[in-house]
Amino acid sequence: MMKKLWLRMLVAVPLLAVTSAWATPQQALSSRLDKVNAFSANFTQKVISPDGETLVDGTGDLSIKRPNLFRWDTKHRMQAC
Repeated sequence: MMKKLWLRMLVAVPLLAVTSAWATPQQALSSRLDKVNAFSANFTQKVISPDGETLVDGTGDLSIKRPNLFRWDTKHRMQAC
């Protein structure tokens, strides 16, 4: 009886340690984002009608800085008629 208990413990404990080391995708993303203090990017955006026609075409810059700064600048905004 005691041998079976020890055998189960020997198998179960390492398995618990391994599964706790695997992070969910959300935990992995949060861990990476916690290390980021600032972020910036260029973007292109298009608004397309249900018919497939481009209604608005534009580009811009996006900047984020911790703790609460966010900036969204658009350039060359062209509106199709």
